[in-house]
Amino acid sequence: MIARISTIKGAKARRDVSNMILQFQNQKIFLILSVLLFLTSVSCSRLKSDGYYKKGSRAHNRGDFKAAIELYKKSIAENSTNPEVEYDLGVAYLDSHNYPKADQQIRKLKGMGEDVMVAALQELLIKGKRQR
Repeated sequence: MIARISTIKGAKARRDVSNMILQFQNQKIFLILSVLLFLTSVSCSRLKSDGYYKKGSRAHNRGDFKAAIELYKKSIAENSTNPEVEYDLGVAYLDSHNYPKADQQIRKLKGMGEDVMVAALQELLIKGKRQR
C-alpha cells in the first residue's frame, strides 16, 4: 500500500513538473511572439514614416509647401525621433512664410540637441525675414 501511495505521489509530482514545464514553454513562446510583434510594428511605423517623408520632400521640391507640411507632420506622427524631418518641416514653414511655426521647429530641434540644424534653420529664418 505504501509503495502504491508513493507511486501515485511520484506520478502526480511528475505531472506537476510536466505542467510547469509546459507553462514555462508557453510563456516563452508568448514572450517571443510579443517581441516579434512589437518589432514588426516598429518597422512598419518607420517605413510609413519614411514614405510620408519622401512624399513630403517631393511636394516641397515642386513648391507645394502646404502638402509638404502635412506630409512631414504625418511622418513625425509615425516616428518622432528623426530630426531631419523636423528640420525640413521648419524649412517648409519658412518657404510658406509661416515664421512663427518655423521658430517652433527651431525650439523643437534645440530640445533634440541638434545644434547644427538649429543654426542652419535660424540663418534661413533671418534671411527669409529680411527678404520680405
